[in-house]
Amino acid sequence: MKRKFLSTVCPLLLIAQFAQASVSLTGKGMWIWKIWETEGGNLSTVISRLKDSGVKWLIVKCGDSDSYYNEPGKYLYNWASSYGGFSNIINQFHNNSIKVFGWHFVYSYDLYGVSGVTEADVSNKILNIPGIDGLVINAEEDYEGKGSIAEQYMQNIRANHPNSFTAYSSFARVTGHEWFPWLEFGQYCDVNMPQAYWAARLLTPEEEVNRMKSDFDYWHNVWRNSGHGNSVKPMIPVGQGGYVGIGRDIYPSEVFLFCNTVQGYGYQGVSLYAYHIMTQTSWNEYTSSWSPSVSPPTLVSPTNGSHQTCGITFQWNSIPNADRYELFVTLPDESYGNTETTSPNYPYPPGQIGEYRWKVKAFVNGTWSDYSDEWTFYFDGVNTPTLISPENYALITILNPTLEWNDVSCANYYKIEVAIDNSFNNIVALDLNVNGTTWQLNDPDITYGQTYYWHVASSSPIGNWSTTWNFQVASPPPNYPPEVISKPGTPVGQRYPTVGVSYTYTTSGASSDLGHTVEYSFNWGDGTSSSWSTSTSASHSWSTTGSKTVTVTARCQTHTDKTNTSDPLTVTVKESSEEVISKPGTPVGETNPTVGVSYTYTTSGATSNLGHTVEYSFNWGDGTSSSWSTSKSASHSWSTTGSKTVTVTARCQAHTDKTNTSDPLTVTVRESSEEVISKPGVPVGDRYPTVGVSYTYTTSGASSNLGHTVEYSFNWGDGTSSSWSTSKSASHSWSSTGSK
Repeated sequence: MKRKFLSTVCPLLLIAQFAQASVSLTGKGMWIWKIWETEGGNLSTVISRLKDSGVKWLIVKCGDSDSYYNEPGKYLYNWASSYGGFSNIINQFHNNSIKVFGWHFVYSYDLYGVSGVTEADVSNKILNIPGIDGLVINAEEDYEGKGSIAEQYMQNIRANHPNSFTAYSSFARVTGHEWFPWLEFGQYCDVNMPQAYWAARLLTPEEEVNRMKSDFDYWHNVWRNSGHGNSVKPMIPVGQGGYVGIGRDIYPSEVFLFCNTVQGYGYQGVSLYAYHIMTQTSWNEYTSSWSPSVSPPTLVSPTNGSHQTCGITFQWNSIPNADRYELFVTLPDESYGNTETTSPNYPYPPGQIGEYRWKVKAFVNGTWSDYSDEWTFYFDGVNTPTLISPENYALITILNPTLEWNDVSCANYYKIEVAIDNSFNNIVALDLNVNGTTWQLNDPDITYGQTYYWHVASSSPIGNWSTTWNFQVASPPPNYPPEVISKPGTPVGQRYPTVGVSYTYTTSGASSDLGHTVEYSFNWGDGTSSSWSTSTSASHSWSTTGSKTVTVTARCQTHTDKTNTSDPLTVTVKESSEEVISKPGTPVGETNPTVGVSYTYTTSGATSNLGHTVEYSFNWGDGTSSSWSTSKSASHSWSTTGSKTVTVTARCQAHTDKTNTSDPLTVTVRESSEEVISKPGVPVGDRYPTVGVSYTYTTSGASSNLGHTVEYSFNWGDGTSSSWSTSKSASHSWSSTGSK
């Protein structure tokens, strides 16, 4: 029976993903079974042999099922103790540019019955070894048909080590081993290391690698097409350095041929099993194989050992014919990541303060170079901002002050915290992405009589916090005027809705004179209202016909007794079969036209509740009208002076008896020599000003029919007026309360 990859939904795809570690196994690697017996236990000899052969990484067996080798009483532990412990041994390999990975052979069950220890516990212990570069899981026939066990095992590892490098090593073919949990191991691991032992199968190295690649290429496509593409991981083939106990022994030149075939297919690395079966011929061939045909890039900037206080741009020399580069960065907290780029420079805003390590490799003609030398730099953080306002220890009287600081070179965004204690344990407001050097505090938690502490830092790139300042919000005097909510705008929406159809209505909103958040509720005129919300829109459908009065009430979100209600909108709810043409907008155009000159007038239009096309005719008030048209504009010139009433009638194009007429626009036709100034727009500004505070008011302006310049004067209703000016705005503060 074959495993049904195309029809089975893999449950592990439903869980959260871990962060995939970098592919660390590049170049040549070696497997060691009993390192304490290798070269008679002489560590220096082992390191020299591996280094002379160009080996970049080593896989050391550290556990078998539920047996952990690096603990007192075990051979590995006892041998390593003579060198200061296994972590010190790892450091010695690192000092010779050789990475060390822990090898764990697993069975899907606890083979030795060690009390309180599972296979997952042993894997986690291996990854806990200080300095270890990762874990290689060796799983074979005992795991076939045990997908759920594999999933639980891998989930346990990733829960404890979400970012650690992990690989799995198993069969060199999926075909014939369809019940092995490829998807589960592939989902959670970073690399697949198939055991391509050619002599064990009585094949040549070329035949073995070709068959391995062909079979995995086929299954990778199957997995991707069935939604399991995240189980497809890079492959680093494992070859044999000697006789593995089955098949035949290897022939001269086969190690060399195997490595060159693997490299020719573009695989990033290769390894041999195992040190203890390697012959001198195998070592010689391994030494001469896998010579990088591409020189690694040379790093340029940031320079080695430098200190940086601004955004970083990684730079290295360009490699001829390079398709792309891989940048590998280790962060101050020892987490790491890699990214690919086609450019020999890569901008980066540091997110941590401390020591960074980085290196680069190039991909040329299907082959990755070795990594460059690894450089170090120190990011000291972007310079700290200087606080400006409110001044330190300031006493303020408003609940929404604007905080200001100086701009810092290199800072793209700032972060700000406001708290009621100078340790910032009780934060009442924060923003981590402020674009600019000011930020308005507008939070219901801000109260009178309280002292607040604040500081600022660059958030991209990261910087150190500024000094901490504080301000106090003064308590208001007993006769301080109460909070005022301005009147919300009259609801806007369909005036002839149809029964059972939902319509959206909107208000232009309201404001609190204390800067508090305002929320709204629409009264639909049928005994129901919308829920309170900060949205200025709400939707409703009526169940009965007739006239309905729609209003919107605004209230302070903090002080819900502070309210104000809009002017009403009257809507007429119709049956769905009854066509209604909505009233077209009042004509808009020149209100002081000149005799004999053509002017264009426009309406905002009308609609049919049945969705029919609407057409329009303008009545010019002189006994003439425009032709019916779907255009919302028409032009006209008058031949006589005097007052004219202009209206526009809308009708259904299909049912011409269905009409509606706009409100009138009165125009006064003048002789061409008589100047007329049009009426300026109603002043717009705060409707609930506070005594002694200056407010600005604006008009939409007016025009002269002769094109002359127009100037304005605002009458403030307190016996004063602004000076005449061509500006459409003016400011004023009142000295007494009351209606103006």
